Amino acid sequence: QFKRTIGTITGQEIEPGNVITPLRCGDEAYPQMLAAIDRSSSCVALTSYIFRVDEIGEKFVEALVRAHRRGVVVRVLIDGFGGGFLRSAAYHHLRRHGVPAARFLHSILPWQMPFLDLRLHKKILVVDGITAFVGGLNIGAENLTDRPQKAPVLDIHFRVEGPVVRQLLEDFEEDWLFTTREALQAPTSPPEKPA
Repeated sequence: QFKRTIGTITGQEIEPGNVITPLRCGDEAYPQMLAAIDRSSSCVALTSYIFRVDEIGEKFVEALVRAHRRGVVVRVLIDGFGGGFLRSAAYHHLRRHGVPAARFLHSILPWQMPFLDLRLHKKILVVDGITAFVGGLNIGAENLTDRPQKAPVLDIHFRVEGPVVRQLLEDFEEDWLFTTREALQAPTSPPEKPA
C-alpha cells in the first residue's frame, strides 16, 4: 500500500539498492557536501530554500565557483523568497563569477508573484549523478552546533548513493526547466542504469 501510494503521489517507482547515511546538522553534513563538490568531475546541481553568504555560505560559493572553473556543469537554484526576497547575496555572488544560478518564482513586484505560498523548500545537492545530499538543511551557519549560538537549528540531512540519485537529479532538472526554460542535457545526467 505504501509503495503504491508513493508511486501515485510522485510518479516515481521506489528504487531498491540505495545507501543512506544520516548526517546530524551542518557539523556533519557541510564538510561532506563541500568535499563532494570539490571532487566533482561532470555536474553539480544544488537547490536550497535559504542560502546565506556567511562563513558557511562563502565556502559553498567558493567550492561551486572552483567546480565551474574546472569545467564542471554547475547549476544552483535558490528560492526567490527564502533565499532573500529583496536581494539574494548568494545568487549575485555566483552570477558574478559566471556560475549559472536562478531564483525560483522571484519578482520584486508583488503582483508578478501571485504564488507567494508556492516556495521551493527542497534542499538537494547532486554531484556527478552518483551522490546526493537531501534533507532539512539550508545553507547557513545557524545549522552548526559546534559553537555558541542562541538558537542553533537542529536538523538532519542524508547522504544518498544508488538509483534514487537519478530521481533526485531529474527532480532538480524539472525545477530548473520550470524556472529558467533551460533543459539540462548531458553531462548533467548520469549514465544510464545497466539493463
